[in-house]
Amino acid sequence: FDDFETGAGDWVADNANRGREPATLWEIGSPDPSVPGGPAASFSGSNCFGTNLAALTGLEVLVSLTSPVIDLTGQTAATLNFAQFRDIEPGFDFGRIRILDADNGDALIENLEELIDDRSDWETYSKDLPPSALGKNIKFQFYYETDDFVGVLFPGWYIDDFEVTVPSR
Repeated sequence: FDDFETGAGDWVADNANRGREPATLWEIGSPDPSVPGGPAASFSGSNCFGTNLAALTGLEVLVSLTSPVIDLTGQTAATLNFAQFRDIEPGFDFGRIRILDADNGDALIENLEELIDDRSDWETYSKDLPPSALGKNIKFQFYYETDDFVGVLFPGWYIDDFEVTVPSR
């Protein structure tokens, strides 16, 4: 479980292709309630991760946020849970949740979600992991991409209260 209240920890933001102005970064902190359409606050506590906490997302963005290693060796079932707020241009911009193999150079195991877009206030996301992710050391990657349509900017994607659960034995 990570509620991000103690900082980024071992989470890694790849903001190399942060796009055109305003540049878009995965960043940790408190959302700015003055961003039009964005969240007024984190889901819980003070901090969350978001694609620009104080501005709308920019154009031509390809950024990702990768979790620390999660040890699922010996596990036959697991569930990903987190809170998300999203305001992403439907049909043009999107988020994706990738499962990476931490023992194999972060190779892609599978996309858990292919297309996250549209708008929702804070909501809880929960999904069982596929068999391909079980019995391994994995990472999750939250990937965010925007198009190049000038004048069409959105608040983006925010994540809080990340947790992976396994059934008790």
